[in-house]
Amino acid sequence: MKFDSSQITVVIAIAAIISPVIVAVVNDIFTYKLKKREFESNTLKLKQEQEFQQHKLDIESQNDLRRLISNFVASANHYYHAILIEDLGLIDKSQDEFANSNAKLFVELSTEEQKQMLDWLNRSHTENKLEWQNLVNEINSEAPKLLKSVNHK
Repeated sequence: MKFDSSQITVVIAIAAIISPVIVAVVNDIFTYKLKKREFESNTLKLKQEQEFQQHKLDIESQNDLRRLISNFVASANHYYHAILIEDLGLIDKSQDEFANSNAKLFVELSTEEQKQMLDWLNRSHTENKLEWQNLVNEINSEAPKLLKSVNHK
């Protein structure tokens, strides 16, 4: 089959028109797939960053709660010590410290743990050394359970 110059010219003209269109379509498909992968990658990174930030907040919250529990137990022991040495000024200061640490911890605990805290607070209004010794022993023995419950929140 022989081609004359007009047929070749027509074929070249058609190729010249169609070729950029085909290149543009292929380029658009490639760009779309590239942008889609980039978007998915950015979405994954954002999700991972959000999970990391949430995990960080959870750890900070747990550490704050541990600190509140430690302060509560320490204040109970300070209060007991003040009662033992019968220092009225220290008793008043320690009593305020105990009530304050109890109040700060109270709002962070479960309902069951709050009932226990209220019981301890009510029982703390005594200056009887034996009752305080029993109360402090109970608080000290329950502190690890409170700290353990923090890990499950």
